[in-house]
Amino acid sequence: MLVNNRTRKPGRLRRLLQASLLVTAVAGTALPAFAQTPLTLKFAHRFSSKHYLWTDAGAVFTEQVKQASNGRIAFELYPAGQLGKDYFSLLRSGLADIAIFIPSYESEKLPMSSVAELPGMYANACEGTRRYWKLARPAGVLGEGEFARQGLHVLFVAAMPPYTLMTTRKPITRLDEVQGLKLRSTGASMIKTAQALGGVPVQIPSSETYEALSRGTVDGAIFLHYGLPPYNLEDLTRYAVDGVNLGGGVIAFAISQQAWAKLPTDIQAVMTQAAQATQETFCQGLDEDDRKIREDMVKHRGHQVAQLTPAEISRWNDKLKQVIDAWLADMQAVGQDGKGVLKTFQGTNGQEI
Repeated sequence: MLVNNRTRKPGRLRRLLQASLLVTAVAGTALPAFAQTPLTLKFAHRFSSKHYLWTDAGAVFTEQVKQASNGRIAFELYPAGQLGKDYFSLLRSGLADIAIFIPSYESEKLPMSSVAELPGMYANACEGTRRYWKLARPAGVLGEGEFARQGLHVLFVAAMPPYTLMTTRKPITRLDEVQGLKLRSTGASMIKTAQALGGVPVQIPSSETYEALSRGTVDGAIFLHYGLPPYNLEDLTRYAVDGVNLGGGVIAFAISQQAWAKLPTDIQAVMTQAAQATQETFCQGLDEDDRKIREDMVKHRGHQVAQLTPAEISRWNDKLKQVIDAWLADMQAVGQDGKGVLKTFQGTNGQEI
């Protein structure tokens, strides 16, 4: 999961306008203003105020709520972990009302959300976002299950574009060429993915990936093109593989159930509409930027993307099935319905959810 705090150039104004138009179309008109002190919600997160998950998602959402409520809702912001990083405790205690959750960092409390991290679960950020939303929304199996158990009401979610294999010194065109490569990996699913392909997973934080690649501590990384610029990795990751999907990561924006229950129903409606508008425009931006970054690297930086043959793709996917089987076994071991959640996430016959 990418959680850097460096600045991106996210096209925030365009997406803010798109979200605004969507909220206006659904809500019709803004709520009437009242001569009263606005209700202030405390929003805490681990990112800087310039991080794309804030500028393109959190900030867009809060601005829409403020506008559509005619100022009846205000937000008090606590970025960069100012209140601490145990967001479950912060929301439970009332020190914060809304937070951004990274399920891969909270595997004990949100174990089933890791289904979205498995290889081959979705083709792009918007598909992954919609599929994960079906699970995590308040009426979904995870929304009613693991999120509700933590006292959370999920507002909206985001899935990152799928990861691929990137290397520094040699192109990869066959599965046997992965054997023994030291690959930067984080999270249980990514580690198992590296192992299934024959690589040696090396757990390195995103912030240390540049040094590890440049020094040869690792030979490559399981990464996404969208995540390269924040870490200045565009010139180090010279080669990538196309044709296989090595998993992804998800984010959840949630409000405490106690704070949600105190909101008037019309404000709840405004927040729900703003959340869904933000969710859609954000995933579109993720997919657009991921594609543009890859194209720019190929055109201007000599980045090479190897298209695997159908036979090779089949070999890779056969190995990746091990990761899914291991996840199902892990879920069964902790008494979770992994099969049911996996089936729901995948949908029926690959149709869009």
